[in-house]
Amino acid sequence: MQRCDLCSSKHLSLKLRLPRFSILKCCFCGLLVQCPLPTQEQLDRVYDDPEYWNRPYFSNCGRDYKRDDKIRLFEAGLERISRLCPAKGPLLDVGCGTGVFLDIARKAGWEVSGIESSRYAVEYAKRNFRVQVRHGLADEILFPGNQYRAITLWDVIEHVRSPIKLINRLSKALLPEGIILIFTPNANSFVRELSPLLDSVIPSKPKSFVEMIYSPLHLHYFNRPNIRTLLQENSIEVLEEYQAPMAPKRAGHGTPARQILLRYLDMGGSMIGKSYRFITIGQRNQN
Repeated sequence: MQRCDLCSSKHLSLKLRLPRFSILKCCFCGLLVQCPLPTQEQLDRVYDDPEYWNRPYFSNCGRDYKRDDKIRLFEAGLERISRLCPAKGPLLDVGCGTGVFLDIARKAGWEVSGIESSRYAVEYAKRNFRVQVRHGLADEILFPGNQYRAITLWDVIEHVRSPIKLINRLSKALLPEGIILIFTPNANSFVRELSPLLDSVIPSKPKSFVEMIYSPLHLHYFNRPNIRTLLQENSIEVLEEYQAPMAPKRAGHGTPARQILLRYLDMGGSMIGKSYRFITIGQRNQN
C-alpha cells in the first residue's frame, strides 16, 4: 500500500492489526484502507459463491421480500431521490445484488437497470425480478455520458478496490443535475471507535469486537467529510447527509447479547452524530 486512493498521500499509519490483515489510516484525509488489498480474483470467488448470498444479511433479499428495516431504508432513500428528481427517468443501481432495490424503484416509476459483479446475483435478479442487469465492475464499464437521472450505491463503495476511479466513472454517466446516493459504514462511528476498548474488557466469543466491525470484504472506510471530498472532486455537490442505524443481527455480529449491546451503543453514537452508517446524496454540477 503506497498511497491513499482518495488524496494520493503517501502518509499512511497503522490503525489496527488484525489476524488476517491490517487497517491503515491516511494521515491527511482520514480514509481507512485494508492492507493488503485482496485481488479482484479473490473477491470474485467470494461473491460468485451462492453461500455468500445465503448469509443472514441477505435473508430478505429474495423475490418474496417483506417490508423490514432494510426495505424501509431503501424506500426512504428512494423517496429523497424522487423529491430531488420529480421527473424520474433512468436509474442505475451499482452493486444491485439480487435486484430488490431495482424492483422497489421500478414500482415507484423509475426506468431501472443495474450492475453487479456476482454472476450468481445477476442471474437471480434477471430470473426473479425481470430487470436489466449487466455483469461486471462499474469502474470498468464504459457508460455513455449524461445517461442517468439517478445512481445509487447501497453498501457498495466500501467493497471496491478504487473508490475514486468508480465515482469518477459514475459522475460522467450522470445527467447534469442528476442525483447520486451513497450508503456506507462510518469510519468515525462511535461503535468503531469503542470496539478496541470493548475487546479489552469483554472476552472474544468467538470473534473480537474489532474483527466483527472490520469485515475482510470492506476494503475502504469513509467518514462524512471525506465522502464529501470524494464527490466534490468529481463535480458532485453534496445536498443531504443523514445517519443510518447499525443492523447487528442482520450482520451476524456475535451473540444476541453482543448484538443488543452494539445496537444501544450505536443509538448513543447517533445522538452525537457518530452513527454506524450514513447516507450521502449529491447532485452533479451542470457544467
